[in-house]
Amino acid sequence: MLIILIIGFVCLANAVFNLPFQKLDGYFLLLFVFTIGIGSRMTLEIPRFKSHIAVSDTFIFLALLLYGGEIAIVLAAVEALCSSWRFCNKKITVFFNMAAMALSTTVVVLSLKSFGFYTESQLHGEGENFKNFFIALSVMALAQFISNTTIASIYGSLKSEKPFWETWKTKYAWTFITYSVGAFSAGVLLKAADTLGFGVVVASFPIIYFVYLTYRMYMQNVEMATAQAEPRLVCPELLFELKFPFPVQECKWDVRLADASELEQIAVAHDEVAFIESGSSPMQKDREGFLKRCLKRIEQKRTFVVFDNGKLVFKADIVAETSDVVYLEGIYVAPEYRGQGVGSSCLSNLSLQLMERVENICLLSNVEFKGAHRSFAKAGFQNTDCCQTIFV
Repeated sequence: MLIILIIGFVCLANAVFNLPFQKLDGYFLLLFVFTIGIGSRMTLEIPRFKSHIAVSDTFIFLALLLYGGEIAIVLAAVEALCSSWRFCNKKITVFFNMAAMALSTTVVVLSLKSFGFYTESQLHGEGENFKNFFIALSVMALAQFISNTTIASIYGSLKSEKPFWETWKTKYAWTFITYSVGAFSAGVLLKAADTLGFGVVVASFPIIYFVYLTYRMYMQNVEMATAQAEPRLVCPELLFELKFPFPVQECKWDVRLADASELEQIAVAHDEVAFIESGSSPMQKDREGFLKRCLKRIEQKRTFVVFDNGKLVFKADIVAETSDVVYLEGIYVAPEYRGQGVGSSCLSNLSLQLMERVENICLLSNVEFKGAHRSFAKAGFQNTDCCQTIFV
């Protein structure tokens, strides 16, 4: 992370130092305001693909074509800063995203220069350069895709301790279509601006916004219709209950309420549990909404955690509570701590805390998770029933 931060901010500083201020005009101000204020909030989910199209990508590419690489680098960095600030609780992550975007956009500019597609006539597809214009758009999409996904995959693999290739293949391979659509959409807008004037681009802003709203409403209706038609997944689950008396394990860990500053690690862990149980990743489907829901739970004092040197070790959430019973979900143990009795001892300690206010604690678990069942049993839970859980 530190290396990316340093390189990214060097790229950003170089872009700011060489910024062609003479190119900045009123049209760029409109493009800047729309990209930062609205474009970064507009993402379109691609059905059946783990990818989203971000409108801001299109306008960053458009800024590169119209105003040059330095301005595009600064715009990309500021857009990443503003969009990340909304949902990243750790500010170091905000600046990492900012640096990563500055670095990846710099790679795009250097790629165009290396392949000899950086002249104004080539970037505008003037005269006989239309073929080169098409190639330049392809280079932009490919360079942004490779650089961005490589940075994200390295960071993700180090954080999750999973192989780089597995992280890239499962989380980022599908995003190529995002960058392709963004680059070629920018190309279409550029040709329209060259032919009819920049006013066409300005006029496209409200059109794009209303198309986005229409598409989003359409996808919500499709999801509702699909959910009503048939369940997405039906899982047999076991009900585990704990009541007095129960064996209390010795626990060396500090099981405590979570803090808002720990949101990111908690959300990632909860997303992993949800994906394993339901086959759907709430983080990929609606990252901002999912983070808000996780934060709300933390603020309601319903999330319990154990941390070791700043790393999440154990997590459990109260999903529902009455005067008699607490229902737990999202029980998570970090991979490197599994098989050592950490989960059972932490769950036992948490149960002892919760039994001060209720008489029973319940949780559901997929019938196939035998390892988790053994951990629940060691913590004093007993399998008392079974049910079918329907995911829509």
